[in-house]
Amino acid sequence: MTAFPVVTLGTFIALVDKTIFIPNGFFNQLYHVSRWLPNYVSFSNFFSSLDILINNLVVIWIAFLVAANAAKLKHQNEWLAGMISGTFLWVCNNQSLFTGETKHGTLNLTLNYSGVTLHGIFEAIIIGLFVSWLLGRFVRHQLLAILVFTLIVASIAAVFYANVANGFTEMPSTIFTQLTANWGTNIFLLLVIVLISNLLMIIGISGPLNLADGHNDAIFSVQNLNYALQHHHLENIPYPVNLHAIYDTYAFVGGGGMMLALLIALLL
Repeated sequence: MTAFPVVTLGTFIALVDKTIFIPNGFFNQLYHVSRWLPNYVSFSNFFSSLDILINNLVVIWIAFLVAANAAKLKHQNEWLAGMISGTFLWVCNNQSLFTGETKHGTLNLTLNYSGVTLHGIFEAIIIGLFVSWLLGRFVRHQLLAILVFTLIVASIAAVFYANVANGFTEMPSTIFTQLTANWGTNIFLLLVIVLISNLLMIIGISGPLNLADGHNDAIFSVQNLNYALQHHHLENIPYPVNLHAIYDTYAFVGGGGMMLALLIALLL
């Protein structure tokens, strides 16, 4: 309830950004806003940055609030639990809010949309509850235990990010995508991919079937299209079963229409 007003504000900002201030946005296509609005590019950059900032910070705030409220119920230090929980959430993702100079170059830590996003709300809740539980295990030396544990987690994260491009939250999806690279032409394996991908989405990890990238079985789809253009029929196409033909067309529901319906429901 505490975070809801900020989440609603972030959602409306995202709506304005994606309908007006991107070239193929609905209102921009309809009313050609980019042609008559002065400083359209500056407004576009502003709303895009505001969208990313608010919707990312909300997840950190939720991690703080969950840990603080759980700690308060157990008569623990809620401020300590909240701060540590937000720190853990940041450590578990691959980017931060600043860029700094190191002894051997520049440490680039910018706020990345693929890092802490609204998909990470489940992760924020789990981390908040875990931090509160951890404080309960060290009643007499809470501060010392949390500081040591934070140092250990931060050290592991530093080693991890120095050698791996993706963060902790993206690693399961990357591994799963590599393991299932050739599963897209078997209907039974395709069902397994969809099931696991949806489970990953439920726990806040964008699965390999995330349509935002637009690359689901691009090779198979192109080969099917080339065959149809050459032979002028769809008999004996090389890949009759593929992710794009089955999942994208029949199984995926969402997009701007779903978001608009949600906003109308919130207003009501």
